[in-house]
Amino acid sequence: MAVIDPKNILGGLPVPAQPADGPKISAITPSKRDPERLHIYVDGKYVMTVNLMVLAEARLKVGETMPTQRVSELQQAERYSKLYDRALFFLTSRPRSEHEVIAKLKEVQRKAARPQPVKRYQKSKSVKQGFGRSRYSKPVEEEVEEQEELEEVEELDLGLDPELDQAAEDADDPEMQAEANAAVNEEMIERIMNKLREQKLVDDLAFAMFWISNRQQFRPSGERLLKMELRQKRIADDIIVQALEQYAAERAAEAEREQELAAAAATLSRASAKAAAVAAGADEDEDEDDQTLDEEAFDDDATPEQRNALAAARKKLRTYANLDRLAFKRRLGSFLQRRGYGFATISYVTDKLWNELQDER
Repeated sequence: MAVIDPKNILGGLPVPAQPADGPKISAITPSKRDPERLHIYVDGKYVMTVNLMVLAEARLKVGETMPTQRVSELQQAERYSKLYDRALFFLTSRPRSEHEVIAKLKEVQRKAARPQPVKRYQKSKSVKQGFGRSRYSKPVEEEVEEQEELEEVEELDLGLDPELDQAAEDADDPEMQAEANAAVNEEMIERIMNKLREQKLVDDLAFAMFWISNRQQFRPSGERLLKMELRQKRIADDIIVQALEQYAAERAAEAEREQELAAAAATLSRASAKAAAVAAGADEDEDEDDQTLDEEAFDDDATPEQRNALAAARKKLRTYANLDRLAFKRRLGSFLQRRGYGFATISYVTDKLWNELQDER
């Protein structure tokens, strides 16, 4: 039975016949910090670090010939793997539009192409006194670990702010802009986007639905503002219209279900009260007025946008409650206008809430 060296996990596998000439893979060792990343040594010298999946797809083994062209192919496959992982990580916090993902991948490629500062080491005190060795005289394995650590820190340093930094695209210097754009591999990004689309991880319609639902839940807004925000995310107009219509239909169905449940609960309550009254010998006709009022309470013909505007305005109602009618409608109307609601919706909401305030007084 073959014994596998833990420092060379693929060393015990059979080596296929290879030409005698050319550089060969001398060792493949796992990273100390991440066992899924492997260091490749050619003729005893460190060449690169690749992901385990990249290595498995390439079917590399110790003793295999490693020409320069093969190294370039592996480096390209490793870049693709890293970029795809960054796309997945970017999508974990919330749904993203296709434009956001593409802009993020371009920014990652630009940052990876920027020159990194050289890390300098200082001599330790013991070296100055003649004891031990200097901190910058490190074994090959430590240098490989540090190089890998610098690469990962460079990647993890990127933020996840949806408002991505486009300074490279907007730079005034044409040379800087050309250099930044040259670092972007459009073909690789398109391959990743196609894969994400196949896996249903990016979908502009689903993103638009998420955005509208999130806005209406935490910060109710009108269709005009929602359309503007979604256009800023580069969502197509036909998708925006489809998302708004689908959301309105879902809200209308939800409101209808709520009214049916409330009506059923009111009917059950009246039946219980009637049964109690009959048991007590009371008049059975006393509940007729209450039934009429309950039926009128559910006769609400407000549109979904008007209901959203009412929800947003009620949060500000206490602020404007002590104003006169003209000031109340002007200030509350300005608030709703900033939220993107139209004149008809604003007029409906301000009139309804003003009448409610007068009834309370």
